[in-house]
Amino acid sequence: ELYGDSHFFDIVENQNVTMNNHKRGIEPTRFAADPGLRRMFRAVSVNKDRVGRDFVSTIEPQLPHIFPFYGVQYHPEKNAFEYGTYKNTNIPYEAIDHSPNGILVSFRLASVLGQLLEKNIRLQQHHYSKPEKFPLISTYPVKSGISFEQKYVIPNITHTMSLRGATFSIE
Repeated sequence: ELYGDSHFFDIVENQNVTMNNHKRGIEPTRFAADPGLRRMFRAVSVNKDRVGRDFVSTIEPQLPHIFPFYGVQYHPEKNAFEYGTYKNTNIPYEAIDHSPNGILVSFRLASVLGQLLEKNIRLQQHHYSKPEKFPLISTYPVKSGISFEQKYVIPNITHTMSLRGATFSIE
């Protein structure tokens, strides 16, 4: 589903447009050997990490109408939004593809995920129903980190619950 458009698929299959700044991702052979993972997900793409080792970079659910969880082990947002450089230089922090196709990957993936979210909302599946208890991230104040980072300032809260006569507080 995530790479269903043939033009988009051709870009991600044949061009180095994803930012893979990871190590220790799950290897395809290990993914394939795990019955729990195989039962829940399909490995859709494989990439190479910083040392050239293969890892599963995209997963999609086997049953999206029941378990609509998708995952990528790369940074699709960086192509369009991260242009951080070392202080007082034009030297980028990381080698990120800012080409038109690199940016297309960011926006196309965001669009597909947005469409999947809208579909779930229309079907009233997995509806977010407690914004007063669990506010959306956009409601919290943002602080700047290193040049390109944003940090959401979320206050600690305590939830108290009872289980079999015992009361627990979770912060």
